[in-house]
Amino acid sequence: MGKRLIPPPEKGHIEDVALQTALEQRYLAYALSTIMNRALPDARDGLKPVHRRILYGMRLLRLDPNSAFKKSAKVVGDVMGNFHPHGDQSIYDALVRLAQDFSQRYPLVDGQGNFGNIDGDNPAAMRYTEARLTEVARLLIDGIDEDAVDFRPSYDGTDKEPSVLPAAFPNLLANGSQGIAVGMATSIPPHNAAELCDAALFLIDNPKARSKTLLKYVKGPDFPTGGICVDPPEAIAEAYATGRGSFRVRARWHSEDTGRGTYNIVITEMPWLVQKSRLVEKIAELINDKKLPLIADLRDESAEDVRLVIEPRARTVDATLLMESLFKLTELENRIPLNTNVLVKGRIPQVLGLARGLPLPPQPLLAAAVVTDPAGRQGLGHCLPIHPGHHQHLSGVVLLRNRGHQPVRVKPDRGQNRLRLRGMFAHACYLGAWTVPEKEHHGMGFTPRTESLLVRATHMCEGRGAR
Repeated sequence: MGKRLIPPPEKGHIEDVALQTALEQRYLAYALSTIMNRALPDARDGLKPVHRRILYGMRLLRLDPNSAFKKSAKVVGDVMGNFHPHGDQSIYDALVRLAQDFSQRYPLVDGQGNFGNIDGDNPAAMRYTEARLTEVARLLIDGIDEDAVDFRPSYDGTDKEPSVLPAAFPNLLANGSQGIAVGMATSIPPHNAAELCDAALFLIDNPKARSKTLLKYVKGPDFPTGGICVDPPEAIAEAYATGRGSFRVRARWHSEDTGRGTYNIVITEMPWLVQKSRLVEKIAELINDKKLPLIADLRDESAEDVRLVIEPRARTVDATLLMESLFKLTELENRIPLNTNVLVKGRIPQVLGLARGLPLPPQPLLAAAVVTDPAGRQGLGHCLPIHPGHHQHLSGVVLLRNRGHQPVRVKPDRGQNRLRLRGMFAHACYLGAWTVPEKEHHGMGFTPRTESLLVRATHMCEGRGAR
């Protein structure tokens, strides 16, 4: 007792700081850390740092789509020890969400075991479940070995982690994202990847297209649990143009004839992120409280698919009127917010409309090479991915053909000796050729056969020969 636990400060310079100033500085640092490293996704790959580290950690464990499963505890332990110095439960929760097909439109993790369900049941502990990457996750990571992206030191400086994934998949809009930061939040619903690719191909030929024009291809969100968006087209167009708004989503239902003039209502699709068990309990409470007088009984007959059976109190009850009362009082109708607040270039929080949120950064191109890449591969007939990280090793002009068979000429940037790629979603492009201007052929030491192949490829891409 009486012992001083905190030693007195050493004599020296002591700076007087106002309490308000100190709080502002420290709270600003906390807010920036939350925005940059936790809540908002990167506009380039659509991932938050924890998700990116999980996918990269699983790749280091060689958990490819065709490999065997490994315990989730192994994945969580490696990610926590090497890249993400936070609690193991938060990492496991993020991994579980990547594996849930009712949360993710295109799951990035293939889970084996109990990863939860649409009823809201908790997943099994990480020591019981197993995981590996999906094909969609492979598309996000593919090309990372060819210096496609920049790496940065890990939290302790003993390892390196990617600042962003190559992302040959439109993950930001395809899977969406949700997060709450300090003073800002993000809420991006999932979309159909095929529609996004069609819109991106349209943007290749029309780079100044507006968001309303892209609605010809992207009709609206595409939720993993289904549902019907009942908002008018004008409201949807306004939401996509500004990046802010909401979508009113209702459950999908139909009537089943049960004979003798009676029928049942069957619900087969529910609004996104609505727990089915809680919904059933809510409807049962409303029935007991006489707030749904048109309903006699409710049964949950769901197995692999959702199937909620509602029995009307009388055969004369109108099905549409009954469902309108359910939409009004329950979560069978729900508002899905849209707030496309993302990190542009990994640093700047910004709300993007559909036209700006859709394009991806330069992606790997499948090209026939006539120059040597960093791995030592060479030859016109050899298909290899050309990544942005290779640009400093190569010189020339890339000529490729997109789906519309329109040649795209990409010239080097004189200042940084890098290529400015016009095309997006390059994995949907046809085979092109990496060529060198003819006047530089002899100075690069090509053999006569390679030079002839090079000239032929150049002429083919420029339309002076048959494909």
